[in-house]
Amino acid sequence: MEGVPGVGKTFQTTMFMNDWAKGNSNKDIKALVTLDFTELNKKKDEVKSMESLLDDFFNKKNVNVSKVDMKKICFILDGLEKCELPLDFVNNKKVKDLKGKASMDVLLTNLIKGNLLPEAHIWIISQPKGVYKIPSKYINKTVLCQGDAKEEEYLKKVILEEVGQHESDPQLSEIVMFESGGKKPVSPKDLFTNNKSLNSGLSDKSKNVRTVLMKGVPGVGKTFQTKMFMIDWAKGNSNKDIKALVTLDFTELKTKKDEVKSMESLLDDFFNKKNVIVSEDDKKKICFILDGLEKCKLPLDFGKNKEVKDLKEAASMDVLLTNLIKGKLLPEAHIWIISQPKGVDKIPSECINKTVLCQGDAEEEEYLKKVILEEVGQHESDPKLSEIVTFESGEKKPVSLKDLFTNNKSLNSGLSDKSKNVRTVLMKGVPGVGKTFQTTMFMIDWAKGNSNKDIKALVTLDFTELKTKKDEVKSMESLLDDFFNKKNLIYKDDKKKICFIIDGLEKCELPLDFVNNKKVKDLKGKASMDVLLTNLIKGNLLPEAHIWIISQPKGVYKIPSKYINKTVLCQGDATEEKYLKKVILEEVGRHESDPKLSEIVTFETGEKKPVSPKDLFTDNKSLISNLPGLSKNVRTVLMKGVPGVGKTFQTKMFKIDWAKGNSNKDIKALVDLDFTELKRKKDEVKSMESLLDDFFNKKNFVYKDDKKKICFILDCLEKCKLPLDFVKNKEVKDLKEAASMDVLLTNLIKGNLLPEAHIWIISQPKGLDKIPSKYINKTVLCQGDATEEKYLKKVILEEVGRHESDPKLSEIVTFESGEKKPVSLKSLFSYVPGMSKNVRTVLMKGVPGIGKTFQTKMFMIDWAKGNSNKDIKALVTLDFTELNKKKDEVKSMESLLNDFFNKKNFVYKDDKKKICFILDGLEKCELPLDFIKNNEVKDLKEAASMDVLLTNLMKENLLPDARIWIISQPKGLDKIPSEYINKTVVCQETSEQQKKLESCLKNRFLKEITDEKDETSHPNQKTTEHVIRRENGSEEEKSKQDNFRKVNQPSEIFKDVKEEKTRTVLTIGEADIGKSFHMKKFIKEWAKKDDTWSFFTWIRRPFSSQSKPAELLFLIDFSKLNLIKNKNISLFELLNRFFEETKNIIISDYSQLNTVFILDGLNAYQHCLDFENSKTLTDVREPTSVNMLLTNLIRGNLLPEAQIWITSQPPAAEKIPDGFIDRLTEIRGKIVFPEYAACAFTSNTCFLHFVLACP
Repeated sequence: MEGVPGVGKTFQTTMFMNDWAKGNSNKDIKALVTLDFTELNKKKDEVKSMESLLDDFFNKKNVNVSKVDMKKICFILDGLEKCELPLDFVNNKKVKDLKGKASMDVLLTNLIKGNLLPEAHIWIISQPKGVYKIPSKYINKTVLCQGDAKEEEYLKKVILEEVGQHESDPQLSEIVMFESGGKKPVSPKDLFTNNKSLNSGLSDKSKNVRTVLMKGVPGVGKTFQTKMFMIDWAKGNSNKDIKALVTLDFTELKTKKDEVKSMESLLDDFFNKKNVIVSEDDKKKICFILDGLEKCKLPLDFGKNKEVKDLKEAASMDVLLTNLIKGKLLPEAHIWIISQPKGVDKIPSECINKTVLCQGDAEEEEYLKKVILEEVGQHESDPKLSEIVTFESGEKKPVSLKDLFTNNKSLNSGLSDKSKNVRTVLMKGVPGVGKTFQTTMFMIDWAKGNSNKDIKALVTLDFTELKTKKDEVKSMESLLDDFFNKKNLIYKDDKKKICFIIDGLEKCELPLDFVNNKKVKDLKGKASMDVLLTNLIKGNLLPEAHIWIISQPKGVYKIPSKYINKTVLCQGDATEEKYLKKVILEEVGRHESDPKLSEIVTFETGEKKPVSPKDLFTDNKSLISNLPGLSKNVRTVLMKGVPGVGKTFQTKMFKIDWAKGNSNKDIKALVDLDFTELKRKKDEVKSMESLLDDFFNKKNFVYKDDKKKICFILDCLEKCKLPLDFVKNKEVKDLKEAASMDVLLTNLIKGNLLPEAHIWIISQPKGLDKIPSKYINKTVLCQGDATEEKYLKKVILEEVGRHESDPKLSEIVTFESGEKKPVSLKSLFSYVPGMSKNVRTVLMKGVPGIGKTFQTKMFMIDWAKGNSNKDIKALVTLDFTELNKKKDEVKSMESLLNDFFNKKNFVYKDDKKKICFILDGLEKCELPLDFIKNNEVKDLKEAASMDVLLTNLMKENLLPDARIWIISQPKGLDKIPSEYINKTVVCQETSEQQKKLESCLKNRFLKEITDEKDETSHPNQKTTEHVIRRENGSEEEKSKQDNFRKVNQPSEIFKDVKEEKTRTVLTIGEADIGKSFHMKKFIKEWAKKDDTWSFFTWIRRPFSSQSKPAELLFLIDFSKLNLIKNKNISLFELLNRFFEETKNIIISDYSQLNTVFILDGLNAYQHCLDFENSKTLTDVREPTSVNMLLTNLIRGNLLPEAQIWITSQPPAAEKIPDGFIDRLTEIRGKIVFPEYAACAFTSNTCFLHFVLACP
């Protein structure tokens, strides 16, 4: 019998033994012999006979088995996988005689082979990895031990153990496919789904395809995708028809190229390593993941390899793989092959049903850009010794990289298309002038996305290399594929948007016969290299592509001018940069290569859109509607962002981009001012002109250009200490008019000063209200790579993260179907029976001090760390105490949320539908919460009272997709109707806390009670006895003393009789008779017991140490109750008064625990107990009089499951009516029989009592 670890093999053997022992089955078996290979390993050096081995076994059992019955033994040999004996079935000597001595290994092999005890039964138990230790010919029957889950589930468990930790890895890639020329994402569940991109040779057009090839560039995330697929399958989220995953690596498979084995053997090897069993049927439903095709060294000869269809047929690894891929072996299996582009040609396309592409965040264009930057990016900082210029109307004009393909008047007259972009540009320049530098800068600029964004790929060809291919005949498609394969790149984008950079025209030795060469338009049409190039340049091939041809002057004649649309010249440093730009680049240019950790975005019509530096001052739909007639460019932009997100980085990039002339060319100068610096000048009076002169003087620069075209960068608005009084400050329009700094700034921002200037204001969220919104034309947001959600998580961890290591004193539970079940933080909002989706509103109740705040902090920390509730995008914590203060305010839900996030110095522009509200302290809510009469509000922008907002939030009118967690003490639960609560959970102390309280009480009593050694010598031990006088308060005592039963152990006083529970015991005894002595014996017996059995329910079945509830004992002296007779007090407060332990360890519900109260000295209580007029009390936290509390505890209204032991002198016992006492016991002097009274009694004689009265 084989089975995976923990599946229940031992359970099955136990059931077999029980069934046989009861005589229910296998009656021909006379004895069971259970042996464990772990124990047999220890006897490997012993030499003994089989008879001796059996005698040892039966002697330990104290059993005799006859020689005849020994033949009918059943051996149960467990743990074969742990066997360290050689089990040499071939070379071990034959032994048939039971008395024949041999080693343990020889005995076992002869037993299994049937030489010894051939009539015996043998049941061998093993994990899968051990089954190979015994040849199959010696096994008559193989069975499998399965759990509730199939082998598939165990394999899923193994896979999750292996790769599950990668589930939270960042998703840096995706799987896509190109269908009908369009890109579509492919999810794990759709990986094997058929679609229109299947090869036409696929005969089966059913839903699922068999073989999928995924290709991707190195490092793009192919391994990540396979791990996500494995995790998704193992969690049961997709591909449920697949029964097992088999991951094989071509690198490993090549090490087995010389082995000859069957596919069945290959699979067994794989599953044995996993210690997993997969049935023959399930093997047909396997999914193979074959990784690293590009590293495959096997020939993969699909043409000549023999055909193999039988799983048991042995063949070479190459033959097995080709037959598996072709579908001869396991035709119903799925195969997922992973490869870099350079390996895809190893498998014929007809054997692939579906091809997908693994892409990173960037598409192929972005990968090519990355490759280009790796190749030439180091030259970005090379000194610029040349420039590109053109001569238009005799005037020299510089040509920027982004304008290289822009049309102008210098185009040759033969150009028929006068559109904005030209197709073919020729750049000429003398040797060494810097032509290569210019092409390198063009490539870097394109790769960085700074220019020529319509170009999707750069193809660099050199005429020197092309001449080596002059005799080759190939298509343009093939030429391009060769280029991209060298880059290890797949280019599936539009080849029409390629830019060819063809260098070294002067070295071209091809004829370039533009007249006689045949016309070629088809990319697949084959021709010589000369024909391909001439058709490319003429525009027959790829007419929408761009071509940049570079040549020394002596080569320009090789191409007729009519095929050149634009000619430019590469010259040395002939112009001067603006000095200010040079200064700026010296100051911040080094930051150009800083990692881009943030971006600028705007929310136009609610949708997030990126904002590039060149578009910062461009108008869009997010402009404020009360500014009519705005042109394309806006004047004042406000950028907000949380601390550390990268606002300074963005301003540096803007300055670099402007200084390099890449954007905002209408701006003539940048002036960056910091509000921190400006506040130091609050008392100065100067003009705007003077302020600007001060700035430029610091730059050692004289600015004589038009000051109207300045761009101000005003940073750190949140630190501004100036009043910025936009209402009362005087109006200033003249640059030469002096005023305070506050007046200058307000007039600049309002547009009175320099109305044509641009202003970029940067602020943290908490500074936004310093400038009225009507003076801001455009608002943008600076975001990091992480979303706002991540920043909020950071804030939360800073606020409450220190509590992560706080001791766990409470837990969240739910009582579903009456059974307590723990609720984890990640399942707080999980589905509950009766609901079709995840719950929205959860109510958590808990007594004061139990740890509700601790649980909310743990929830916040767990969410902030990304461990749970990942669909929640933000947490909003509100306290009803604070909300009470806003009862008279009228505001919208959007405003309420903005107030919350502003306090966090945080901008939340994400989906407010995915917020989780944590509403704490419901019991303190003073708002009416009128769910019936309050107006309905659904619009986040609609203003209403706080009460109306809250009721509509809870009723799902506002933010119906949000989550709400309401926290309350029990007294607040009725404030919200139950129909608005989807799930109720309870915060209570942990079982460890309950056990801790039990332990503390035991330690306390053990210290207070006399040491155990004094117990035997105590006078009451010898002179008194404890007897039960009557049961269940049935009759008066009368004269039933002849029926008294002695109490042997103190705990017997609560022993149930005839299945009737004994709850309340009254023990009477004269003063000083020994009641306290017996009570202390009871307490000591409780305090010293172990945790494996229940003390108070000892007559019932024992508990396991894990399931047994805590057992508490409280000793209360009636005399001490006299001190609080006039006070109202709850049972909870009473315990806290007498027991420091219950103060420190709060118990939410004593009814869940086994509790005994010992009420000692009823006779000392100075008040009567009014059982007739006492009202019913059931809440341990409800204050009442001591009399009311005691009567309800004794009657069983309070804690009905608790047990009560009351001690009293006889007269005072009448304070408790008979009907409330289940058992009456007495402590009395011992009855002594004189020696002379001893005699032999017959069964018919009476038993006489001799009572010795002592004076």
